[in-house]
Amino acid sequence: MSRSASARLPTRTLIGEILLSQLGFALIVGAIAIASLWSSANWIARETMAEMAERWIDDLDSLGVGLYSGTGKERYLRIEGYVAKFPEISYVRYYDPDGRVIFTDANNDAVPALPSLNIEQLDYLRRKRHAAGHTLLEPEADMTLTRIGAAIVVGSIDSNDLLTAATLDELSTHDEVVGFVELGLDYKLYDEQLWRHTKQASATLAVAFLILALLGRAMLRRALRPLSDIQDPLARLADGETDLVIADSPHREIAAIGDGLRNAALRIEERDAHLRYLANHDTLTGLPNRYAFTQAVRDLLASGSGAVLFVDLDQFKYVNDTLGHKAGDTLLKQVAARMQFCVGDKGVIARFGGDEFGVVLAGASAEQSQLVAKELLSTLVELPFVQGNQSMNLTCSVGVAQIDHSMNVSVDDVMAYADLACQKAKTDGRNRVRVYAPDAGTIDALKHEIGWSQKLKAALKNDHFLLVYQPIADIRRGTVTHFEVLLRLNDEDGLHNPDAFLAAAERFSLMNDIDQWVIEHAFRSLAWHRRQKKELRFTINLSGGAFLEGGLVPFIEHHLKVNKLDPSAVIFEITEQVAVDNFADANSQIRKLMALGCEFALDDFGTGYSSFTYLKELPVQYVKIDGRFIKDLHNNKTDQAMVRAIADVAGTLGKKTVAEFVSEKAILHCLAEFGIDYAQGFFVGKPAAKIDLDCTLPKLRKPRVVKS
Repeated sequence: MSRSASARLPTRTLIGEILLSQLGFALIVGAIAIASLWSSANWIARETMAEMAERWIDDLDSLGVGLYSGTGKERYLRIEGYVAKFPEISYVRYYDPDGRVIFTDANNDAVPALPSLNIEQLDYLRRKRHAAGHTLLEPEADMTLTRIGAAIVVGSIDSNDLLTAATLDELSTHDEVVGFVELGLDYKLYDEQLWRHTKQASATLAVAFLILALLGRAMLRRALRPLSDIQDPLARLADGETDLVIADSPHREIAAIGDGLRNAALRIEERDAHLRYLANHDTLTGLPNRYAFTQAVRDLLASGSGAVLFVDLDQFKYVNDTLGHKAGDTLLKQVAARMQFCVGDKGVIARFGGDEFGVVLAGASAEQSQLVAKELLSTLVELPFVQGNQSMNLTCSVGVAQIDHSMNVSVDDVMAYADLACQKAKTDGRNRVRVYAPDAGTIDALKHEIGWSQKLKAALKNDHFLLVYQPIADIRRGTVTHFEVLLRLNDEDGLHNPDAFLAAAERFSLMNDIDQWVIEHAFRSLAWHRRQKKELRFTINLSGGAFLEGGLVPFIEHHLKVNKLDPSAVIFEITEQVAVDNFADANSQIRKLMALGCEFALDDFGTGYSSFTYLKELPVQYVKIDGRFIKDLHNNKTDQAMVRAIADVAGTLGKKTVAEFVSEKAILHCLAEFGIDYAQGFFVGKPAAKIDLDCTLPKLRKPRVVKS
């Protein structure tokens, strides 16, 4: 995870939210518990005071009977003694049946006395004397006392029944209100004590909840710590680090996550190792590839001295053509094994692709490097290659570029030197060693190509390339529906044709990047123009390097989808030389692209190789006849015979023919007579940056008869 990515992460954490939720839950539970305590205390207090009030008034009711029937001070003393025992009783009053106060006792003289009960209140108590409980008489608004009252009732037996009743059940009784009692209650002291104790209990409960919350938080944090501990390994794993230290956890879930992280790190490490291997090794032979070889050359230049060898197998194409590509692959493996045995630990061997190999000899002198080169020659000559009933001996050409401390060269320079020396060995007759010995012309040419390589790299980076389009006309219909996409380099030095820079692009392995640039921009242009002319089609040139990297098909498929292009609108052109030199790779990938719907044209047909043999085997829909047979067609009988033959064979194989270099109407007449399908050249239209969607082929008169 990069710093910019980590900076965008949310500030909230899961562990923090869990802990915050736990604290909030504890606070809510604590608040509910304290509120319940106060509510319960209040309810208990009210109930208790109500029970106490009923008991007190019942007792004072009984004690007050003596006021109405007896004499003596003990009746007052009993009431006073009872009232004194309960500080909540502020005062007690007794009334006679007419409402006059006959006795009053108070616990606190400072307590203001409430007005005496009036007639209406006494009548109310008289009517309610048989009701359950006692009547609460509300105090005045500014009074703090609560008073309740009750009628004092005395029961008596009818005197007549005493003489006539045979049993107790037959006696009749009646009650008589002899007076009233009023009780003034002051619960202030009781309330103060109750609420003081409730506050103490609430504080104790709050402290207990706080302690429990803190203990729970500590325990929860301890339980969640393993989850927090895996956060750093996860971030490091996201950054690509696989050397992780993950602490063991007693928790099953966290332990499972830890095991998963370890396994993920192990798998990523294995995958990265495999990808590094693939990125640096040739899949067929297991040798380092061009990328790894370039790094080895860079290390050689840093050390200061040594040699770089280029090894190119002689006539390897013959093995592929006669014995097949499977035999060729077997031979390449055997060659790689022999070269490794020969070089041993003296240097690094790499395969560039095809039949090209390289050797880096760090610290080797000129004599040592030439000795290794000669050993490679003799080792490969002694390699008997047997396939079926055929046996052959292999030779190679070796180019040597010697490096010392005095040279100020780059990696590209050194590889170019070795390549030039290898080409010199081939030119001189193959199966020999040549050491790069620069002359003025060679150095100038090499510097020229190196300069072009720098321009090409800048053009790829800054989009300095330009696409131009040349029309291709249907000879019979006279319409133009095809345009060939051609590349130009447009930099500060002007506009350059491909002939000026393609050799440098090939030498410095830039063709694949250029092919991809052309495909991407041509597809984009085609998609735009097809909105105006739906039947428009482009032909796009592909180099041999496009088939060697292995990513051509998915790259094309991706850009077809991105631009929403019908694959049938695209025709790819490959030269006869590219098709033959890369027959297996080209044939396989051509068929995959044809399965998508794309079509292919064989360009420059008729030059070198066994043209008609490969024409039969290659799955192409179009054959572009080499321009050397076309430019003087109307005057040259040999060219006419060749063009007729190509047209006949292509027609028999179901392939369309395209003639290049059509520069005048006479040539076009000949092509029409010979049955050629399409024409391309300056007479049809010159390459231009803007496509003329309305262009047509000039009308033809009756075909001119070519005199023999």
